[in-house]
Amino acid sequence: MSRYRLAKEINVPAQRIGDIVNGKRAISADTDLRLCKFFGLSDGYWLRVQVAHDIEVAAAQLTEQLSKITPWAESARTRTVVKLFTMGSSLVTRSEAKRLLVGLEKFREVELDFEGVEFVGQGFVDEVFRVWSRSHPDTSSTPMHMNHDVAFMVNRGRTPSSGMR
Repeated sequence: MSRYRLAKEINVPAQRIGDIVNGKRAISADTDLRLCKFFGLSDGYWLRVQVAHDIEVAAAQLTEQLSKITPWAESARTRTVVKLFTMGSSLVTRSEAKRLLVGLEKFREVELDFEGVEFVGQGFVDEVFRVWSRSHPDTSSTPMHMNHDVAFMVNRGRTPSSGMR
C-alpha cells in the first residue's frame, strides 16, 4: 500500500505519513487512533511502538551518561539502628553528636537507641535533632528506648518551634 493511499484511507495528509515513515515526525494520538482503527489493532498500539523506539534510540545515545548514575536503592541504604550506649552513659556535647552522625546521611531512616544512656545534654540534642536533621531532610531520625530524663531533653529539643519532624 502506498503512503498516499494509506493517508487517504485514514483521512490525513500524505505528507504526515511520509514524515512518520522517514522519522521526521512522531506518531500522535490522533494518527495512532486512525491507524489502529484501519488495521484493526487496539488503541495505543502505534504509540507504544513509537515509545519503545524512542527509548531504544535515547538509551543508545545516553549509554555513557546512564552508566554514571547510581540507582537510589543502591546509593542509600534504607534503615540503621545506632546503639548510643557504646559511646557512654551520658552524651553531652555537640562534638559527640557530630562523631555519632558521620555517615548516617546515607540512610533514609536512622533509629537512635538510647538504651543505657542516662543523660543527654542540650548541645548533643540540638546538634542531632535540629542542626543535623535540617541539614539532611531526606533522612529521618527516630529516638527509642529513652529513660524519663533523656526523653524530656529529646522532646524539648524536638518541639515544633525547633523545626523538628
